[in-house]
Amino acid sequence: MTEANPSPEAIALHTRGRDAGQRGELAEALTLLTQAAMLAPGWPNPVYDRAFTHLLMRNSEAALADYERTLQLAPRGFFTASAAVHTLRREQRGELPAGFYVGYLSLEHMDATERNDVVRQLVEKVPSFAPAWLDFAKIADSAEERLRRIDRGLDADADSETHAWLMLNKAMTLQQLGQSAAAEAILKDLANEHSPLAIESWARVLLTQK
Repeated sequence: MTEANPSPEAIALHTRGRDAGQRGELAEALTLLTQAAMLAPGWPNPVYDRAFTHLLMRNSEAALADYERTLQLAPRGFFTASAAVHTLRREQRGELPAGFYVGYLSLEHMDATERNDVVRQLVEKVPSFAPAWLDFAKIADSAEERLRRIDRGLDADADSETHAWLMLNKAMTLQQLGQSAAAEAILKDLANEHSPLAIESWARVLLTQK
């Protein structure tokens, strides 16, 4: 269960930890985020950010442990924790090269053109990496091509949350293509308490707009 009201001290430590991380002071960030997590043990935010700090420090085992802890605190999803756990486990099994996930996260710091080029390369070189198909679908030139890319992602090795996001995007694309009944069926399936919380919320909103 997540902690809805962490103390002001925990919030301040978390903020300072994030700021230190953004400055590249990773050891300081790790200390501050750990202090925040200790003060608010049911709050996923500092644990999640500490996981990313571990990744930047090339400690994938510690990162995986913190991402797993994040999902224990927020079992219905928390940002990209589900994809992180799934991908880091694949790295551990040797299915993906070491450092693959932290390299993927670096895409968010690229400009749109460079990012799109890298995403295209990713789906060609690592077609089993579902999050890249989700990214690739978003830059499709047509609804038909977007649907094809989404289906490739659904056929890939996706974590539960990425799979749900792909299905949500499939429903929206089907609506755009005039396939309202198929879209509604997907949305109804997603609009339940077994879906990631963000997905459930989006599905319910879209159902009211059909």
